Amino acid sequence: MSEYNKELTLILLTHNRKKFLERAVSYYANFPFKLLILDSSKVSNVPLLDKYKDKNQDVDYIHYHSDAYGDLVKKIKYGVSLVKTEYVLFVADDDFTLLNGIQDSLHFLKNNADYGMCHGYSMMYLADAKEVHYFQYAKKISGDYSREGGDRIIDFMAEYHPPFYAVQKTALLSNWFERIYDDISFEFSEFGHAFHMLNLAKAHVLQTPFMVRELNYPYSEHLTDLRTAMETKNIHPEKREYFYSFLERLLLEVNPQRPSKQVRDLIEQSSQVLVSCLQLETSLQLAELFFSTAESTPQKLDWTFLAKQPITELPFYSATFFNTLAEIDTLIRVMPCGKLQLDSLSKLPRQQNDPYMALRIAQGHFIDELSLISPRVAVVLHLFYLEQWDEIKPLLLNIPYDFDLFVSTIAENKSDVMSMLAADFPKAKLYITENKGRDIGPLFELLQHENLANYNFVCKLHTKKSPHLDPDLVQKWREELLVSLLPSKEGVQAIFDLFNTRPEVGIVTGAGVLVHAHYTPGGNIGLLRELAARLGFNLDETAYEFPGGSMFWCRGSVFNSVNALNISVDDFEPEAGQTNGTLAHAIERLFPLIAYHQGLLTVDAGYQGHVPNPRFPNSSEEYLHWLSKQALSIPEAKLFDLHAAAVSLPKVKICIVDRFANKSGLIASINSVSCQFYADVELLVCSSAANPMPESGIEWIQVKDGFYSAVLDTLVQQECAWLGLMEAGDQLTMSGLLLAMHQLAEHPEWKAVYFDDDVMNADGRPACPRFKPDFDINLLRSIPYADGFLLLRTDVALAGIYQQLEGWGGSSSRFYCTAMSSMGRNRLAISQSLLRICRLMIPEFYPIPVVIKISHN
Repeated sequence: MSEYNKELTLILLTHNRKKFLERAVSYYANFPFKLLILDSSKVSNVPLLDKYKDKNQDVDYIHYHSDAYGDLVKKIKYGVSLVKTEYVLFVADDDFTLLNGIQDSLHFLKNNADYGMCHGYSMMYLADAKEVHYFQYAKKISGDYSREGGDRIIDFMAEYHPPFYAVQKTALLSNWFERIYDDISFEFSEFGHAFHMLNLAKAHVLQTPFMVRELNYPYSEHLTDLRTAMETKNIHPEKREYFYSFLERLLLEVNPQRPSKQVRDLIEQSSQVLVSCLQLETSLQLAELFFSTAESTPQKLDWTFLAKQPITELPFYSATFFNTLAEIDTLIRVMPCGKLQLDSLSKLPRQQNDPYMALRIAQGHFIDELSLISPRVAVVLHLFYLEQWDEIKPLLLNIPYDFDLFVSTIAENKSDVMSMLAADFPKAKLYITENKGRDIGPLFELLQHENLANYNFVCKLHTKKSPHLDPDLVQKWREELLVSLLPSKEGVQAIFDLFNTRPEVGIVTGAGVLVHAHYTPGGNIGLLRELAARLGFNLDETAYEFPGGSMFWCRGSVFNSVNALNISVDDFEPEAGQTNGTLAHAIERLFPLIAYHQGLLTVDAGYQGHVPNPRFPNSSEEYLHWLSKQALSIPEAKLFDLHAAAVSLPKVKICIVDRFANKSGLIASINSVSCQFYADVELLVCSSAANPMPESGIEWIQVKDGFYSAVLDTLVQQECAWLGLMEAGDQLTMSGLLLAMHQLAEHPEWKAVYFDDDVMNADGRPACPRFKPDFDINLLRSIPYADGFLLLRTDVALAGIYQQLEGWGGSSSRFYCTAMSSMGRNRLAISQSLLRICRLMIPEFYPIPVVIKISHN
């Protein structure tokens, strides 16, 4: 045994990843150190250790069973308490820490008693069926953090190299884990660990290769994100404050002479410096360096280097390192574990030339890759209207994998539903619930019995009739929702692929069904605000869209956040034909925040990474300064009058659509139109309410039935060059329309204008910009181009378009979107350089667009 055996313990962390564990043990069993395995998997993995006992007798296995990855900190605390050596090193089951790097770090700490942790440089790897790609992860940094007091903490955070996997002094590490509270998040623990260790001792980063880490694909299974946790102040502000206060108390225990205010300032400054470092990629950056191939024999690896990478500044380019890397590369190929690698291997014909296949079989490592990558899928269906079962049943067969079906219904339907399920899905589970909370109440009842978080993907469905709405409209809406979620085997697989390639996505709806959560007539806003607060969000500082109709696909992990609402089935109101204002209506609008409680977005099936949902405050001084430069002053506006004398500017009629009789919002919209610098404007109001002031002279159309059909009939008859459409509550700044119309006069080929938007926070400052991409007809239903204020040219062709839409009864945003889509189908020119006009939504009412600037690409 090496002299280091009694001085260092490796703690191997693993959770429900047997193959990763086996590969990690086969790698670290050759190291001359004590190995402590902390395994929180559901099933003990002791048997797989037997084959490695002859390599390293000093292996301890602890089965620390836990169903939740969130218990990671508790598991680590327990593991650290077992360590008896002077030094300790955490190793992950999917990474490869290098023996030379460990020995060099250990040597440094032994010879520098005032240092508490030491490590080196890391790179990333990602394997597919034939290649292993290697990426730069760490940039070159100064590497020594030895100044006194808080200076070395700031220095370290300014060029942050994650120290969790460094060689550390056990006494100092124990000092941290003995003090932290059990429910601390891993991200806060990561920051606090670095802060506390640096407060107690110096740190050093050697200019040597230290670790080869797996690149998360398509995302981290554990959804830990240090940058998000440290920079997003409106997520769990009470938890952040509790953590900062805890860290402050801890630092004062070590340095009682320091003023409390100075300590808090150091903590907050350190956090800000770390966030800035991560945002600017000062010390960490992902860029591919080279990749390996092994086309002919496992004994021969070919390395392909990418010419533009910073080869000279990184310590990886030596014969010694590449000899070590070749061994790791071979192990990756012989014992495949990663998602991308297994997925791509499963698509290769077994007879295709794979030089590692024989090795896997000979060493007992060959596995059925396909069985490992098939996702766990669940369908949750509330079956209230039994006649719709025949409509849903064949669509379920479009799911390309086996799935578990959970059905809920009321007691009166029990016998019939049991018969239907026995005939078609005999393995389905049936739950009988009270008729409370529409489809949402039964979902919460189901969650008392089933852990949906155990599934990769969950499809939430329900039968839908909505007796208070037009039956033909509801049938069309229901059919569209169902088919968009279960279109075909290929279509459902495309949704799964979206999840797999977009780690930020948590909920996927059908195209074109996302609706503004702030459009909440009937008293939903107050309850929605209360529920958002339970999740740690301020609704008045948030803008987002929710899946209208409450049918969607989601990651199972989304349901982990439902418990934070502290809602039981008893909280739902009994069914009484309510059309709004119930707990179920509020939770339907809350799902995007439930997802974002775990950092996940809600998108539709056409999502390509453009517009985040939800959106949060971004009231930086730079942004506000930029906005201030976009508005015209009165003298500048007068210059446009001179231009107007030389050109013929068109007349604009602005139609304010007031479906929900939003009186206060309507007044605000009318006032903003009347204050425009642009003079040739007429006003039309289409409202479900009667005109309260007929003497005002405003053209007013009251609509009671078939709201949008009547609006369409009215729009076809308008005589104007351009028609503006806005919701009641939309507000235009004085210069917005003037700027737009002068641009339009110079571009007769333009047929429509769409707008960016923003949201005002509680103090009246614009906070959540949503910048839309350039127009692409293929993205029309996945990008909210037509959301908010929309201008359309009213030439003869548009009349036919409006006639095609007659009878439409959906939301106004979908109506506008369909109008733009129809223009595309009719080959009318929609410029690729459409104007962009920002709007603001004031949360006291409903979404209230305010045009505050105009720019063009």
